[in-house]
Amino acid sequence: MLVMRLSRFGRKKVPFYRIVVADRRKSAKGRFIDQIGRYHPGLNPPDLFVDSKKAKEWLKQGVQPSQTVWNLLVQAKVLKEKIITNSQKPKKQKTQTPSTPKPDTSASAEAPSSETVTANSAPNQNGNLAE
Repeated sequence: MLVMRLSRFGRKKVPFYRIVVADRRKSAKGRFIDQIGRYHPGLNPPDLFVDSKKAKEWLKQGVQPSQTVWNLLVQAKVLKEKIITNSQKPKKQKTQTPSTPKPDTSASAEAPSSETVTANSAPNQNGNLAE
């Protein structure tokens, strides 16, 4: 499956991104099929360029944009939909597994056994327990 995502370039603490179409299984820094734009958030105002013709062609072919790329395509006026936030994403449902009851160990903790070494009965130099 193909996806549209950001590929990071630049040096430490000065990133810029390319908007690329790539196979989902490939690394974000790996091979890509097509570059459709660039985004440089460090500039004031941030630089955003998207080849809208290429972007629309890929979207018609069924390429799934990431959430960030979706928001950038809305900012570039390639898409008319609203911007997606983390709170609008559908949450995964957790499946609950039946838990087995744990055995009650409180009965053994109440009554000390006769073999338990207490603080007063420490071994002496000969290895015998002091009384």
